[in-house]
Amino acid sequence: MNRKRPKNRTVFCIAAIIFIFVFASVHIAFKAVSFAVVLAFVSSSLIVIINCFSRKSEYENDAVTDKVVDTKRLPKYSDTDLIYVFGSRVCCEECAKYINRVYSISVSSKYPSFLEYLNNSPGCCPHTEVPFYDGFSQMKNSDNNPVDPVEYSNRPFVDDRTEEEKKKYEEKIRKAEKMKA
Repeated sequence: MNRKRPKNRTVFCIAAIIFIFVFASVHIAFKAVSFAVVLAFVSSSLIVIINCFSRKSEYENDAVTDKVVDTKRLPKYSDTDLIYVFGSRVCCEECAKYINRVYSISVSSKYPSFLEYLNNSPGCCPHTEVPFYDGFSQMKNSDNNPVDPVEYSNRPFVDDRTEEEKKKYEEKIRKAEKMKA
C-alpha cells in the first residue's frame, strides 16, 4: 500500500505555516493585539498543522481515500468485506468493464480488489454498491441467468455489452446533448 502524503496536503501545511508567521510578525510589529493573543493563535495553529502532517494517507488521492473510508464502514454493519457493484449495462465503454462484479475490500480474496476498482473505474455512469454475502447472495449475468460470483467477477475487464446496449447508450448521449442545447 502506498503511504505517500498527498501533495495538496503538504502544500496546504506549508502555506499555513507561512501565514502563521507572517500574521504573528505583522501583529507583533504593529502591536495590533497583545503578545498573548498572538501566542495563543500561533500555538493552536501549530497543533492543527502537526495533526495535518501526522495524518497518513494510504492512497494516492483524497477522492479515493474518501471512497475507501466510506466503504470500510460496510463490513462493520454487514459482516462482509465484499461489495457488489451493479448497474445498467446501458453505460459507457469504460464503466462496462467494471460493473456487475463483486469486489473485495481486503486484498487477500478470491475477488478483484475494490481499491483497484476505485482507481481504474471512471465512475461516470450510474451504478450501485451494496454488501455481498458469499454463499448467500446471488449474481445474474446480462441474460438474467445465475452465475458463479467468483468466476463472473474475475472475467476479463473488457467491454462486454451487446450491440443493442451500445446503441442505447449512444442514443442516451444524443438525447442528453439535445437537452443541453
